[in-house]
Amino acid sequence: MSYSLIGPLVLAYDGFSSKKLPGLAEICLPSEFHVGDIVQWKQNAIEIYWEFFVRYQYHEREWARCMACGDNVFGYVGPTTTENKEFADESRIKYDDWIPLQHHMSFMKGNVTEVSNSCCGVKYAWETHLSKSALKMAH
Repeated sequence: MSYSLIGPLVLAYDGFSSKKLPGLAEICLPSEFHVGDIVQWKQNAIEIYWEFFVRYQYHEREWARCMACGDNVFGYVGPTTTENKEFADESRIKYDDWIPLQHHMSFMKGNVTEVSNSCCGVKYAWETHLSKSALKMAH
């Protein structure tokens, strides 16, 4: 099985055509966001991002390099790079204790504070840095 990186998402590829991957465009293509928009997690992104979000919560708002845009950002939520592993000792995190957060993410709404090509800053009760592909406009 080979893997390909699309933005911050790592998708498995077994020789399937894109026609057999329903929702691929919705998962990968970012929406158009503006500062001040109210957004929430896309349902199909929660399964991909919830463990990254747990690491963010566990390590409390530290600086890290974003894999999508390459910037050093405060409040990064996404895959861990080699550079970020210094503070991301996952062996200390008990993910089973954090499963309720996965459910809670469906209801979280935040304000867009900054927008770049592939990512945006989102303020919940705290500032985060997320890939646009993980967000949708809130209802």
